[in-house]
Amino acid sequence: MSTARAARTEGRATKREIARRRRRSPHEEAPSGSVTIKDRDACWTVFVIDPLAVPLSALAARFRAVTPNRLTGLSVLLALGAAALFASRQLVAGALVYQLSFVVDCMDGKVASMRQLRSSWGGFFDVSGDTVRFVACFTALAIVSVGGTLDAVHLLPVLLYPCTRFGLLGMAEARPFAAGPRGMMAVAPRAWDVLRLAPRRATKPGTTVDAEAVALTLGPLTGLTLEGFALAAILHLMHAAVLFAGSLRQAEVERRHTAAAGE
Repeated sequence: MSTARAARTEGRATKREIARRRRRSPHEEAPSGSVTIKDRDACWTVFVIDPLAVPLSALAARFRAVTPNRLTGLSVLLALGAAALFASRQLVAGALVYQLSFVVDCMDGKVASMRQLRSSWGGFFDVSGDTVRFVACFTALAIVSVGGTLDAVHLLPVLLYPCTRFGLLGMAEARPFAAGPRGMMAVAPRAWDVLRLAPRRATKPGTTVDAEAVALTLGPLTGLTLEGFALAAILHLMHAAVLFAGSLRQAEVERRHTAAAGE
């Protein structure tokens, strides 16, 4: 699933993070009966989604008919259903189905890991599904939120949110400092065990996943869709500012190291 976060090198990681990465490589198999999850992920994912997705993934992996690609396809179908609900102004139902789609989306990689299935195409299909979900649901909700009123008050948050989202994704992708492979960890397929690990797994707020939860779930649930778009855009702007400031600091550190090495 999509999340823009600052890439951290091992040189800047904490001792706990380095030890965790050494204990478990990204391609290490999980112990029998456990589920492999990312050691760092978006706040919304670790506190809300994974406590549901992890036990459901363990259950789904028992059935051979349930494959990662089929889960991705189911996630897309649910997302299209959510978009249809948004378009028909059934905002609460649309928000709930949107999150159901996200739960299923978070299951495909876990099921693939449990079955030791690895495919570069699987990752491509997963990202493609994320794109369909965002574009379809955002477009439907944006049209309903703006309605027939084309003034700046209505248009600004609707336009600003996707712009800041893709700007943040571009910044994270273009960041020149190398990011190592994402660390993984094994957890028992129980909601409480997943929640117990959530505080140390959570990244800083403002990732694309967090902002999507605000714009495409909390906004519709409360009936404050324009405010949800505005808050999501603000989260992205703050995240981008932190990312840029951190990159400047790292660039200065590298400049000093280069200067010292040349002396």
